[in-house]
This record gives sequence, C-alpha cells and structure tokens, in this order.
Amino acid sequence: MEKQKKQVLFLTRTLGRAGVGVSLMSLLKVIDFDKYDLTLGVQFPYKELEKEVPECVNIVYYGEITSPLYKKIFDYNSALAKRRHNPLQTLVWHLLNRLEEWRMVYKVRHCFKRRYDTAVAYHQGMASKYVMHHTKADKKIMWYHASVIEQPWYKELFRKSDKVITDSENARRVMLGEWGSEFEEKIVSMNCVIPLDEILLKSEQRTEFEKDESKTLILSCGRLGKEKGMDIAVKAAGIIKEKQPEFKFEWIIVGGGSERAKIEAIIADLGLEEQVKLLGFQFNPYPYFKICDIYVQPSRLEAFGLTMAEAMCFNKPVITTATAGGKENITDGENGLVCDIDENALANSVLKMVNDKPLREKIIANITADDYRKEIEKKREFVNSVLDSDIK
Repeated sequence: MEKQKKQVLFLTRTLGRAGVGVSLMSLLKVIDFDKYDLTLGVQFPYKELEKEVPECVNIVYYGEITSPLYKKIFDYNSALAKRRHNPLQTLVWHLLNRLEEWRMVYKVRHCFKRRYDTAVAYHQGMASKYVMHHTKADKKIMWYHASVIEQPWYKELFRKSDKVITDSENARRVMLGEWGSEFEEKIVSMNCVIPLDEILLKSEQRTEFEKDESKTLILSCGRLGKEKGMDIAVKAAGIIKEKQPEFKFEWIIVGGGSERAKIEAIIADLGLEEQVKLLGFQFNPYPYFKICDIYVQPSRLEAFGLTMAEAMCFNKPVITTATAGGKENITDGENGLVCDIDENALANSVLKMVNDKPLREKIIANITADDYRKEIEKKREFVNSVLDSDIK
C-alpha cells in the first residue's frame, strides 16, 4: 500500500523576483515531493517567478482582488499611504488597512480551510500572522528573512510556532539577544539553498550587454530601495573616480525599484554616466555574475545576502558592507572584504581589492575551495526533516 503524502502549506507574499522569492524557488528544489504534497499560497499576484515553481505544487493566489469596486478602494488606500495630510486621512487609511486585513483573514480561512500536517509562513509580517492564527496544522514554522526585530508582536508569533528559521546565524543571535533564552531551542538558522548547477547553466545565456575588456567590471545586484544601498554604491564610484582617475572601471547595477530616479540623479550629479549603468530588472541575472570581475553588496540591511553567495559560486571576489548577512557570508580578508556602511569605506575596499593583487588572488583561491554541492545535500536533509510533522 502506497504511503499517503503529508500535506504542507506555504504562505508567502509574492512570486516577484526579489531575495525572498528567489530563495523560496531554491528551497522548493530540495523538497522531497514523493513525501510531501505542497500548496503555495501567494498574497499578491506578482508572478515573475511562477514558471520556476515545480509543476506538482498547487499555487493559490489568495489575495487577488476580483471586485472592481474594492479595487478602487484598495488603490485609494495605497495612494493615501503616500499623502496623508490631515488626521481624517490618517484615520481613513487605518480603517481601510483594517478592512484589508479582515479580507485577507477571510480569504486565508476560506482558501486553506483543510487541516495540514505542516504550515509554513515563508515571509515575516502578515503571512506569519495568517499561518499562526488562521490556519490549522499539526506543525507551524516561521521563516524569518530580516536581520532585525521588525515588530514587537513577532514575539507572540514565535511562541505559537514550533520552529523559527532565520537566514543567518547572525540574525539568530540578534533575536536571542533581544528576547533571551526563551527561544534558544526554537530558533535555528539555515542559509539560503543555492542550486549551483542551475545558476551556472543560466549564466551561459547571452545578453545585450557587452563587456569592455579594458575596464574592470563591478557588479551589484538588488532592488533599488533604501535598504539595498545602491545609492552608496554610486557615491563610492564617484569617490573612486576622484581618488584614482587612471583606474578604468564600469559598475553595473542589476535591479529595479522605487529609488531609480533618485539614483539616476546621483549618477548625473557626479558625472558618472560612463562609469555606472543601471540595467534594470533582469529575470536572469547570472550572465552578469559570470562576466564581472568584482561583486559588491552595498546594503544597509541584509539578513543573509543571497547574491553574495551566488557571486562566490562564480569564484568572484566579494566586497560587502557590515550587515548581518555580510558578516555571515564573508570573513574579512579571507573570502572577501567587509567594510562599514559608508561610501568612503566602500570605495576604499574596492580600491584595495583592485590594487592588492596577492590579496585578490588569495580571496579567489579561498572561494574556489568551497564545496557548494555538499552544502546543498545538508540543506536538503534539514528542510525535509523540518517539514515533517512527526518531528517537533
């Protein structure tokens, strides 16, 4: 008699191509689908990564708005979030937020009414609230992708969960430092899964971008938002140009986001049109990892920093700011450089990497020694044991 599969529910925010979405796609690749039947609940209908979800996974876009009237209300509320000029507008905004939260609770309860063996919140915030308060499961897991405690009410959610998984050991230490030993056994860390063979294959795809072999190519990859610090990268490029004008470089930034206009203005103000190029969102960023000479992660906040680990898969020297994820991935002077979250420090680190050839060669040699395939197998075993409702 064939053994019945365990029923697993994942709730996440979007399937947009951002760090959490990419890490989820990688995680799905190590789940044993002979053992687990998986339903993926997605709140917002951003579907850039939908084709990467295994065919056996049942995707439910539970937050989609079908009513034209409610769509108008939702759009009005989104506009209010950006321009609340008086107490009445603020009150209306709070009331509409509460209405949307009630709608989401109803949708979660309606779409996922069955009892699951395991329910996973793969995004902190509302997905975690929905899993902990409004789903039925023998085991509940919260995946926490931030490096700081974002909300005080997370403590209640941590208590309700059977396991809390952080992206880095540094993030785990932050939480335990904030809340003490109560969660010592409950909070564990697991770095993102990196499907090495897959990203190496994707890197072979041709792009329109042509590398100038006479210049050092620097790559940064991430959303154009404050936390990713791409403005710091551009300002660092300006300092490099001023400090070492004979150094010929091109700094490409892959990613889209709300701060593009601001970053374009900084590029123009510093006269960096020849040095810094914004390539926008790229569904497949890996060809750029393959051809770059140095990878730079200029983030202000980073729980893990998946792109740093991906850059190291291509044996590229990495420079990162001293975020939780940066310090998790990089040991300064051994497999990369770690600097303060500041454009001057970042510029100095780039010039150090460029000018100190023995250091650069040592870093590249240390990266090459990493055995990513063994790490994938360890994570495969860990993930499938965590999902097993018989193992608490």
